[in-house]
Formats: sequence, structure tokens, C-alpha cells
Amino acid sequence: MSKINNFDSYSIVYDKIVNDTNMLSSTRLLASKLQHAPYMTVGDFLNGLSNDELFTLLEAADQLFINQKDCVHGRDVVLISEMLTRAEGVFNVTEEDVTRRTKAFCSFLACEGLARRGLVKIYRERMSFGEDMANKIIIEKLPDVDYDDLRLD
Repeated sequence: MSKINNFDSYSIVYDKIVNDTNMLSSTRLLASKLQHAPYMTVGDFLNGLSNDELFTLLEAADQLFINQKDCVHGRDVVLISEMLTRAEGVFNVTEEDVTRRTKAFCSFLACEGLARRGLVKIYRERMSFGEDMANKIIIEKLPDVDYDDLRLD
């Protein structure tokens, strides 16, 4: 059964995020940028991350859905996905919306990680939280990669 929470009535206080030293630098920087220019795409955000920032967010995303109790930066993942969702003009209305879009953001992070390792071609301009983009292809296999020979070590 879907529990309705009126997430539209909540606002993101960007000043608090910018000044919160417990938040990741990528979270704080995004909040700062959105204070001055309230539109940003997911692809632009991911493209601007350093490899270290991406790795930190990937670890946090992994912890968030596997072991929520020990997840130090899970709130950063949820907050970044919420800030980017709103930056696209999409608003979460239910708890399920927040969960679905946070999972989508985690998938976008994974795609970015694969692209940076040269394993896939990525289409950052197609990454979006909007329902109209749900069926768009955002990554594709590269012809030169032997995917059968990859290891997950």
C-alpha cells in the first residue's frame, strides 16, 4: 500500500548543506551550485565529479542498499538525488518516488563508473529522473571489450 507523504511541501535548505562539514564535498558543492543556478542535469553532475568523488558516492550507494545501518554517507546519496530531481523540475510526492529516484541515481553512478573504466559508452545527456526519459538508452556495450573475460575482483 502506498503511503503518501507530501514531499512537495519540503524545501531543501541549500545554505545548511553548504555549511555542513559532515556532508561530502560533492554534496556541498552541488548545493552551492544550485543556489546560484537552480538547473543541472544528472549527466552534467556526474561528468563534473572527480574519480575519487565518484568512488566515494558509489561506495555510499552500495552501503545504502546493502547495509543501511553502517552507511555513513547514505544521506548524501539520497540528498544529491533529491537536489538533482528538483533541479530538473521533477518533484517527489511519495516515499516510493524518493526510493525509486534514489535507486535511479545509484544506477547512474554505476553507469558513470563503467564508462570511466572504458567498459561502456555513456549518453549523459539522456540521464534524467523524468518519466519521459525512462526508456531511453543511457549506455551501450563497446565492440572492443570482451565482457566474458571481465572479473568482479
